[in-house]
Amino acid sequence: MQPSIFEAHRDMDPRFPIIFHLDTLQGPAQSGEALHWHEDVELLFCIQGEGCVLSNASRIPLKEGELAVVNANHLHMVLAEGLCRYYCLIVGKALTQGLDLPLGEFLLQERIAAPEIQTRFQCIIREMEERQPYYKPAVLAEVAALSALICRSYAAGEDAPQNARRDNRVEMVKSAVAYIRANCVQELSVDEICRHAGFSKYYFCRTFKEITGFTVVGYINFLRCQNARALLSSGEYNISESAERSGFHNMSYFTRTYKALMGGLPSEQRESLRRKEQKP
Repeated sequence: MQPSIFEAHRDMDPRFPIIFHLDTLQGPAQSGEALHWHEDVELLFCIQGEGCVLSNASRIPLKEGELAVVNANHLHMVLAEGLCRYYCLIVGKALTQGLDLPLGEFLLQERIAAPEIQTRFQCIIREMEERQPYYKPAVLAEVAALSALICRSYAAGEDAPQNARRDNRVEMVKSAVAYIRANCVQELSVDEICRHAGFSKYYFCRTFKEITGFTVVGYINFLRCQNARALLSSGEYNISESAERSGFHNMSYFTRTYKALMGGLPSEQRESLRRKEQKP
């Protein structure tokens, strides 16, 4: 079963309420996690290359030395055509509410290129990587200062709608994405998804493309190819088995689709895995 598109972050340490990690993407074959959302603000700081963050209907450039901001409750994922390395920082509500910081209570600018932001984020990176004594309180202090700076200087504007006001289009797409992820390896038609969403095919397909950047069929194929890639990487299934278990029943179509979306042929990935297994 596909995981939920909602991340509850319930396992976040209340004494250290942040999620922090370095992600490396190398072209479409390693695009970030499929569309998902959560209630916390997510900050992506690019250190090499470039990519693109899909966030609701926005396309946020992810460029070296810049910060991309994913607002709370936004449906999002990261894509890259080539190499892209970035740090992901998710700031938990336990921190912002404890300090009376309104991070996540209003819309923030989605792209920030400012030396002061870069300096703050680099301090967080250094503390997290070196892990000197008392690094956790030092990181929390830096994250609090960074959050305060963003709230103070980088709000989207007084006229921007509040995050609390739900966009019905986005809610429709969230529901559809969850349904697709739960059923993508089964027989699944656009008509069936539209019936689940409760909207006309024309309106739904147009809105889905506007919000996600994918056609409905394109997103189904993307998820199926990701699943096939995971099966191939496990070494337990050959190419035809991986395709079949991922919802592809035509090998020619699978091969063309996989190459277009993952950046290479499934046989190339299988051969790469075989070479790695042969290394001493």
